[in-house]
Amino acid sequence: MSHIFQYFHILRNNKEPRILFTSPSTIARAPTGQVHEMRSRLAELEVERESALRVQVAAEQLQQEVQRLQREAAEARAQLADSEVRRVAAVQEVQDLQGIAEKLQLEVERLAAEALPMKEYLEEVLLDLISTRQRLQRVSRLCL
Repeated sequence: MSHIFQYFHILRNNKEPRILFTSPSTIARAPTGQVHEMRSRLAELEVERESALRVQVAAEQLQQEVQRLQREAAEARAQLADSEVRRVAAVQEVQDLQGIAEKLQLEVERLAAEALPMKEYLEEVLLDLISTRQRLQRVSRLCL
């Protein structure tokens, strides 16, 4: 039992008990039954005080835990917002790349369409060259 509470005197006034600070000599002069009652009540008050202190410590720990969880939640929200920004940027990049791919496909198709007549033209030129060479070879044999 705490020494502080040994010097309190409980007075019953109407229905509410009141605790008044008294000196050790006042307690020593009190009747034995009253001293016993005061000590019992002081023991009860000490238990209540210790219980209140435990509750206060638990409340402070809970408050610290709440603050920690709030910080974690804020950090998670920030990470989520950052992820959303990156997701939106990635979606935009995919759309941009799809547009570029479509343009490149059209360019490939255009070049392929242009290449076909060029191929046919080159084949004709090649055939003409072959024919001209063959004629030159004949003329050259005749001249020799």
